[in-house]
Amino acid sequence: LDLPCFLNFATLYSAKRMYRVTCISCCCWAAGFPSACASLLRDTDDSLVCDDSLIQVAVTKAPTFAVLLTTWNSPDREAMYVARLQWWLKETDLPIFVVDSFGRGFSSNLSTIRSFKQLKFDQNSFISPYSNDLKTPGELLSMKRAWTTFKNDWSKFDYVVKVTGKYVLPELQSEMAKVNKGNSFIVENFSDHPGHGYLRWANTEFLGFNAAHMGDLLGKLAMNDGGILEGKLGQMLMTREYSWRRLKSMMLPVKYWTKRGNGEQLVIF
Repeated sequence: LDLPCFLNFATLYSAKRMYRVTCISCCCWAAGFPSACASLLRDTDDSLVCDDSLIQVAVTKAPTFAVLLTTWNSPDREAMYVARLQWWLKETDLPIFVVDSFGRGFSSNLSTIRSFKQLKFDQNSFISPYSNDLKTPGELLSMKRAWTTFKNDWSKFDYVVKVTGKYVLPELQSEMAKVNKGNSFIVENFSDHPGHGYLRWANTEFLGFNAAHMGDLLGKLAMNDGGILEGKLGQMLMTREYSWRRLKSMMLPVKYWTKRGNGEQLVIF
């Protein structure tokens, strides 16, 4: 039976490993049914290949990534952050790292859910609390110190995804599975200021970094003169010197809606 040539994308789940499947064969009846090829798959270093005289299917492994939750764990915010951290530990199997720039950290009892790593430091020892601009220097400092502390752990991953600790993202893992390896940045779809022009303002409630180059990328962000972090990132993306991928919009669960510093409430990224 001859069928027209076409490309089909699907996902295979096997032994908790996620793969992106692309049929590249002409007249391949199995393109629409990737599971039909599953028994023929064989591992290579970075992909799986299924082929016989009629079928050729290349299966690329989804990128690996760790999650970095950034927090300011003051006493009045602790309950909120703990609820979100519990969600990440219970509802995902992703490697979780936490940085607390308030300096209190989180109870070791949370490790009874599953293990995670945390870093705590007092931001006020590095940045004057009387500074006119604390947000961007504080964010960059947290990520830089996390990089210095955890870079050996992160060397085994393709990406590190920074998520502001007040949010949970049920769709993050499935959306990251669609991303190719090798991008410098993974950015969110939502923008506070779409009227500023394409890429001129890139929100950073979550921001993915190429794990191998995260230290260098953070240095470039810090040196960029784009003002606040969202503007700095936008300027870097506009240079076209850095490869990047924008994820589709992701809904936040109603239970975890939280007001931002400006009083607004995000419901979608």
